[in-house]
This record gives sequence, C-alpha cells and structure tokens, in this order.
Amino acid sequence: MGVRIGVGWCSSFDRPLAQRLHGYRPYRRLRYAYRAPSLFLQGMLRAGADVEFVEFDGDFGTDDLVSRPGRPIDVLYVASHGMSRPDGYRLALHETDWRLALPFGVDGPTVAVFDTCFLVNRDDRTWWQPWLAGLGPSLRLVLGFSSFATVGERQSERGAAFARDLTTMPFVAAWCAAVGHTSYPETDEPVAIAFGDDAADASHVMETASVGSLPPPRTGAIPVVAWWPR
Repeated sequence: MGVRIGVGWCSSFDRPLAQRLHGYRPYRRLRYAYRAPSLFLQGMLRAGADVEFVEFDGDFGTDDLVSRPGRPIDVLYVASHGMSRPDGYRLALHETDWRLALPFGVDGPTVAVFDTCFLVNRDDRTWWQPWLAGLGPSLRLVLGFSSFATVGERQSERGAAFARDLTTMPFVAAWCAAVGHTSYPETDEPVAIAFGDDAADASHVMETASVGSLPPPRTGAIPVVAWWPR
C-alpha cells in the first residue's frame, strides 16, 4: 500500500495539581478509546501500510501531532475526548488540551481522523473560520464527527470497517460507510473537511482522495475549505 500511518489514543486523563485546586475536573475515562485506533492499525497493516508510531495515554502528546523529522506520516488516526470551541477544535490529551495550530500539517499528515466528539459544531455558522489559519500545506483532509462520538465496543468497530473500506473507497466515502455500519441510528454524525488552493481543488480532494491517490501539499498560504455534509 505504501501509506505511512500513525495512531494514538487517550483513555485516562489527569491535570496538574494547580488546576485541580481551582476546581478543574479531569475528563472521564474512555474505556474503549484504544479499540478503534487499534483495529484501524490492524486492518491497515494487513493491507500493507507502514506504521510510523503507536502512542497512548501519557506517552501520546503534542509532539505526536506534528511532523517528525524525517518520518512524515500520511494518515493520522486519533481517539480521545474532543470539543469545538469558538476559537477552534481542541483535543484532550492525558495532561493537557491540544489546540489546532502550526506546525500541524507542515510535513504531514495528509489525512487526519479525529475519532472524538465535535470536531465541528454545526450550530455555529462560523465554525470553519478557525480552520483557515494554523494549518500546514500537507494537511488536505480531516475526518471526524459533528456530534457526540459514541465510544463503545460495537461502535469502535468503525476502525476496522474504515481500514477495510479504504481498500476500495476514497477516504470520505469509507469514513461515512464505516460510521454508518457501526453506529446506532441517528447517532454519530460523520463529517469531512477538505482544504484546497481553490474551491475546485478542495472539492476534488473531498471526492477523490484515497490511499492510492493522496493529494500533494497545497501551494497557497490560506486554504479554501470545503465540507461534507453541507
């Protein structure tokens, strides 16, 4: 397959004592957070992909979300708590929250999957604006949810289904199919965000990006954003 992947997850959470003394409560544990990334990893390895890293809990940190010198990745799959704020998306790590910012996407990944709640909040009509800044040119597609993301034994099978469907489908179609096949009706709403140099480029990435046809980096400084569903 020739695709380089990295996976990470957080199932337990802690925060510094100073924060806890001011009433901060750590996130609840995610018992099954490991399953979807692990099943995705297993399926991709069987299909011939190369793994660059597997990190979790206290060993999974902000350094894993940026380019590693000489070891860029094509596809990143992350599972944890997530939330959409007015200033953009945040990912809960073991000891801190990660915010969308450079150098994310400078030399990879090309595709990022955030298996968390609320990659975007579609009730906020300007949710897409924070995605215009703080992203490197290599990042062309982000997959996730515009809802709560169910973390359970059955629902985490989406990791395996996603890897399997990627052998015959583009990324967006595979993600939507995997979520649809493993979720209860009217839960877990999949979303996709594509980044291009213009509207046609972003739409092309949305429709055609696949493990066999990864889009090259953007050439412009500020991306044009396309999303599904509209």
